[in-house]
Amino acid sequence: MTLVTVLLACERRLEEGDFPLSLAPSTYVPSVARAGWSGPEGAAELWAVPKSDYDPGDPLPGGADFEGGDWHLVSSATLEDAVVELPVALLYPGEWRLRVVVDDGGARTVSDVTEHEVGEPPSAVTPATVTLDAGSTLGRGFVVAHQYAPAGRPEETLPVIFDREGRVVWWMPADPTLGRVLRAVPTADQRSLLIQRDLRGPDDVVDLVGLGGETLVRTVTPDATHDAVQNADGSISYLSYTYGAAGSMPEYPGWEVASDAVRTVPAGATEPSAVSTSWDFLEDYVAEPAAQCAHTVPNSFVPGKVEWTHANSLIVDPGGDGWYVLARFIDALLHIRADGTRAWEVGGDHGTLTPTFSGPELRHAHASHAWREDDGDHVLVFDNRTHDPAPVVSRVIELRVDPENGTYDQVWELYDPQRRSTDFLGDARRLPSGNTLVDWIGRRELTEFTPAGAAVWTLETEIPLGRVVYAGALRP
Repeated sequence: MTLVTVLLACERRLEEGDFPLSLAPSTYVPSVARAGWSGPEGAAELWAVPKSDYDPGDPLPGGADFEGGDWHLVSSATLEDAVVELPVALLYPGEWRLRVVVDDGGARTVSDVTEHEVGEPPSAVTPATVTLDAGSTLGRGFVVAHQYAPAGRPEETLPVIFDREGRVVWWMPADPTLGRVLRAVPTADQRSLLIQRDLRGPDDVVDLVGLGGETLVRTVTPDATHDAVQNADGSISYLSYTYGAAGSMPEYPGWEVASDAVRTVPAGATEPSAVSTSWDFLEDYVAEPAAQCAHTVPNSFVPGKVEWTHANSLIVDPGGDGWYVLARFIDALLHIRADGTRAWEVGGDHGTLTPTFSGPELRHAHASHAWREDDGDHVLVFDNRTHDPAPVVSRVIELRVDPENGTYDQVWELYDPQRRSTDFLGDARRLPSGNTLVDWIGRRELTEFTPAGAAVWTLETEIPLGRVVYAGALRP
């Protein structure tokens, strides 16, 4: 039996306004509520303030000249129905005061101030402690992540969102019937989460869950592994296993080969027939399978197979044409165009671009973040450095790719300040300020670093967090 602590909503009015609010739990997300009322209609904003900061003498929230004060905007929409509602989400546990402001274009009305209590998350959600320095730039943004666990413990994996203070402001329960969570990342509009779930078989899915708790779009993603993204057209692309016949790898003639493909499916598709293959290493790569490192042995990761490429990272090309794929076992970062051709490759034995620096190449890395600047495309890589001579020290590097000149270079580097090895996963994200958020998964620690390498924010958890994303403007 699983015990889930749900969000509690109390509807006691504390200050009379023009109309009362009612509160109810959301459909899909226990950490979210819905605030409803009967009219008025128009542009509506829902504001919240912690009970400890509430002062009836403060200015009313909303309006062009309102500067926020202790109140902060939770959600907003232009509503036209006779009965309307807004989500109450991304609030940390505790007692709050809520007020809705509605502007119909001619008049501005405000609701009663209503009491609201956000309950504590269930015990399965890892608590966190934060060390904060004045140099942190996280502000009122959020860190989106998922709790990591091996394939055999899906009951420990769930999506979770923290605020800068390390408080849990959004979570969904673990669902072992859908497998473990591999990815939890905000969609481009920052109003939903893409949640990748893995049963290691034909029943894998990607869920698009609205932060407001009222929408859930489930997409079938058979045989998914490691990573998934939402494309600009709304479709879902994901990494998937692909298999070659026994004898495909000369070093192990009696074993079938496991490799990787990029597959794409319309969001909401429920039948595997809707899935198309955008790239297949066994069919489309320039080389045949071959043993690359000590990991390339039978039964090392895929039961009953010998694995070749081990692609672990999928990023939408910042230029809008296809994806970046990082294949860990062959130490290669590829740009795969939408038409299924290889645009360029960094690292590995078949790289097409030449490095302009003298430092070490990628060694069994992971990547989640790429962006475009005037001087080229930039990719932030968590370079695990597996197979380096001892002592192994993991690092984060920023690569700048210049396909027109056939080169790439390293423009930033940060070795683990504690000189430790992170031998699996790990993640890094560039913040809008220029600081970098790094997930040292083995230490159960997230750290924000300045460009000079100073740690200005650290979040420590009891359960490892998988890939992480900083989101500065989430809106339910």
